[in-house]
Amino acid sequence: MENQALKNNIQPNRSRPKLTVVQDDGRVSEKLRRRNRAITAKKFICGLVFLFAVLMATVLITRYGEITAKNQESRVLSKRMEELEANRDYLVMKLEPYKATARIESLAKINLGMDYPTQEQIVYIASGYQEEQPEVETNQDYIAGFRNFFSALLGTNEGNGYEKQSE
Repeated sequence: MENQALKNNIQPNRSRPKLTVVQDDGRVSEKLRRRNRAITAKKFICGLVFLFAVLMATVLITRYGEITAKNQESRVLSKRMEELEANRDYLVMKLEPYKATARIESLAKINLGMDYPTQEQIVYIASGYQEEQPEVETNQDYIAGFRNFFSALLGTNEGNGYEKQSE
């Protein structure tokens, strides 16, 4: 029995045989070959799953970092925008007294010697261009039109405003 155990590469005190068992003709058992392939395939699949998990974790951490950076940039830009709006409001408030018409008028009178023109200083110039006014029909035109229509229906010439004059 020990001779057969040595021939099959099985240690006598071990309960589990090694994965390679050589048969009498020197070939490895088909059953063990399939078992080795299955174990190798399982290890390969586990390795792929682990690699996929590591890649997904890397991608998620990278994306989270990018999102955090964009949020920080957005906060900085929002703060900058608030500062610029406050500065604009301050400048508009500071400019407001300079836009007052009463101030401009007093400066024109005092510094430039300007005053409102008198009637003699005003000159009207005809431009030669007149915009055509669209013709607007009045109620009189509508009434005359109705009279003409009904007189033509009735065959009379009365009341249409276009009666023939005697020559």
